[in-house]
Amino acid sequence: MESNPTIFAAASDISVDASERGPIRLLAPGFAVEIASGYGSLSYSLRSLDEVDTRQGYEQPLSYVVADHSGSKTVAHFTTREEADKLIEMISAARDLGAKRKAEDEAEARKKLNPFRRTLFTFAEMLSAAVLIGFIGSGAANIGWNLASPVVSRITGVPTPAEQYSMERADSLDQIDEVVNAVPFIMNRLRDARISGQSQKMVDSSNTQVSPELIRMQMLPSAAADRETHDRQQILKHIPPFARTPEQTAELDAAQPATEQ
Repeated sequence: MESNPTIFAAASDISVDASERGPIRLLAPGFAVEIASGYGSLSYSLRSLDEVDTRQGYEQPLSYVVADHSGSKTVAHFTTREEADKLIEMISAARDLGAKRKAEDEAEARKKLNPFRRTLFTFAEMLSAAVLIGFIGSGAANIGWNLASPVVSRITGVPTPAEQYSMERADSLDQIDEVVNAVPFIMNRLRDARISGQSQKMVDSSNTQVSPELIRMQMLPSAAADRETHDRQQILKHIPPFARTPEQTAELDAAQPATEQ
């Protein structure tokens, strides 16, 4: 409790000065108090209270006005509660008047803008409101759909987005498993093809080496025929069985009894 406060008998003894953007000032002879508006003209509240103890020289406890903002601040003391309430009404009226003047000044400044800027400013306000409404609406729709989609899925049989994602992910994993499992089969086929190609190269190489020899032996004179025939048979024997032509095989079979004799 303040020891020596300024005590008023009537709220009319105090003049209230509310500027458009500054704090509210309470002025009286030998008395001056400011009520900061903080972050807005409505960022504080006013209330009247009664003191618990009766001060010396008074018949009843005094009343006082408190402005609640970041912390409670005692504004003024009065002899009666009614006068304290009247001061609250005066401060509220002054605050409303200041807010009205501020709105009028902003409207006047907007009128002074050229038509293009005024149209642009109006469009920006409309766009901001539309974006805000759309954001709120989409958020509400998303929450509603998340709540209702399981029920709709059970009724219609259509999977929910989460279920659809799980199914697609499972299909992707199955496809990856199929590719991984097919790798050994593909490698075996490539190996078989490589072995088959090597075998064919061996056959072609043998035919290439034997054919000139056969042609050469067929062109030998008769005097060296026996020796060359023996050499020819030796050459044919060294040809792999799978690389021999039917004629070469028949020639070896026909020469086998003569050799044994």
